[in-house]
Amino acid sequence: MSVHTSFVRISASRRGFTLVEVSVVMAILGVLLLLVSLTLVGIFRVQSAMTSASNRQANQEALADQFRRDVALASSTPDEWLEWKADGTCLILRMDAKRHIIYSIKPAEVGNAAALERIELLDKSQRSQRLPLGGASWSAKFSRSDGASRTVSLWLTHTRKTTEQPALEILAALGGDR
Repeated sequence: MSVHTSFVRISASRRGFTLVEVSVVMAILGVLLLLVSLTLVGIFRVQSAMTSASNRQANQEALADQFRRDVALASSTPDEWLEWKADGTCLILRMDAKRHIIYSIKPAEVGNAAALERIELLDKSQRSQRLPLGGASWSAKFSRSDGASRTVSLWLTHTRKTTEQPALEILAALGGDR
């Protein structure tokens, strides 16, 4: 009895991947990973900008609501009261004989964005609230109408490079819509 063993010959012509082929595939994968990472970075930047714009808009809406509510409840806007003088950076609202609300613009400082400081004074007590404008490049000014219209404006402006761009005017009627 003869035992035959058969061996499967491995062909010498069996082909593997060459170094050049492996290098090309790695280069293609590198480019694809680069494109995906750049796309993700772009998406994160857009998301961050949208979140920032949404927060700024919400802050400005809250500021506008508070400002309109205060002006509507005010009886007058005196030119001065105690140590405050009304001008483009300060607004004095007389609510009644014992209560005043002062809006004062605080420019941007290191660590703090520009904001309005709302000071409510009742007899000898004082309550202060900081209302953000929207960032370091934002500023504000007040204007009061003369005559019968009795309107008060708060102008928010945005500075880009060296150009101021009016962004929002908040107009309120003194004493409300009476």
